[in-house]
Amino acid sequence: MNATRRPQLSSNTAVVAARKILQRLHEVMAARTPPQVKLNKIVSIIASELSSEVCSIYLLREGMLELFATRGLKQEAVHVTRLALGEGLVGTIAGTINGLLIAYGKVVPFITTLAMLASARGLAEIIADRKTQIIRSQGFLDFFQAEPLGIPVIVIIFALVAVRARWKPAPRSFPACSW
Repeated sequence: MNATRRPQLSSNTAVVAARKILQRLHEVMAARTPPQVKLNKIVSIIASELSSEVCSIYLLREGMLELFATRGLKQEAVHVTRLALGEGLVGTIAGTINGLLIAYGKVVPFITTLAMLASARGLAEIIADRKTQIIRSQGFLDFFQAEPLGIPVIVIIFALVAVRARWKPAPRSFPACSW
């Protein structure tokens, strides 16, 4: 078996990278700027950290998903582009499959979501001939490849989310934005 081993990164490197990203997002949120300016900066930070050409934020407003901020799409589309919930072929198919598995297959919703994620990623790899998005941001890679205390960061994040969900359930819907 000729397995490629990824280099072990120090947990200190991951912590520094995570702090840098979180510091940038904190600065945006703490600034006394209008919400639209904050959203524009957030998509810019996320796109640059993921080395992505396109990053968008859609928010639920009046029962529709509205494009609120984007990097990589036309700026004229912001607050003009709206999608109905479930609109789009891919979302409709995935939602229908998930719903059927949950309702009739008695599969736990969380497991169904993870299975759909894995299936969609696998299909994307097949369609793209294994030429999927390459993340070049060293800070992002350092953060998610680290294993502080010998535990992968993604497992720690999952555990924190699970504990948080156990203490206080997340809201089932997002209120319409007033701005």
